[in-house]
Amino acid sequence: MRVKDIMTGDVTSVTPDTKVTEVARILFQHRFHGMPVLENGKVVGIITEDDFYIKDSDNLFLPSYINFLKDVRTVDNLPRDKEEKIRKILNARAADIMTPDCLTASPDWEVDALLARMKETKFNTWPVAGEKGNLLGIVTLMDIVGLMQSGNETISALANQIAAGKPREIDELIGEVRTFWEKTFVLIRAVDVKTWKRIFLIAFITGVAAALIWNVSVKIKKSSGAKYYQQP
Repeated sequence: MRVKDIMTGDVTSVTPDTKVTEVARILFQHRFHGMPVLENGKVVGIITEDDFYIKDSDNLFLPSYINFLKDVRTVDNLPRDKEEKIRKILNARAADIMTPDCLTASPDWEVDALLARMKETKFNTWPVAGEKGNLLGIVTLMDIVGLMQSGNETISALANQIAAGKPREIDELIGEVRTFWEKTFVLIRAVDVKTWKRIFLIAFITGVAAALIWNVSVKIKKSSGAKYYQQP
């Protein structure tokens, strides 16, 4: 059996300029494992689920961090270099996180040959391209798993492997900005703010009530003609 017999032919793709948040939306909405990046109809890279996680940052999810920065970017008096780094992160595109010049499979490869390459390279999602680099389809390890009647332990182990790779520019930018935020600001969750507002409101009402009671008490004492003398 050949790659063209098991590949998915109708492939959703993005361009190098597609925003990271949009790529994530498409990928997770359709439950794709990976998505090819095309330029002028040719494969120039690929983005998989793992590419959205920032290296060496406790599995920080890039799209969520971008949304976080959108909420706090209005903070005044940020250092100019940090403002520039935040701007770059907010404008992150597919080209910033994709694996460039990615490996592609030939539609005429035998499935066994592709599996051998997956084991060797630890890449589990392969665009299928023609001789001129034009996209024909996409094939994943799970497509092969559906065909296999034996050797599942080896395949399962391979499916759980993640290629480490060297840090990308976006990883380094977020590392610097995240460290800056943690050292400079105390982040308060919305629920904490609401809790403090309630505490302040209760304290305010209690204070007003105490003042009214004291005022009424003074008026009653004055009207009763009571006199008070200081002890010698």
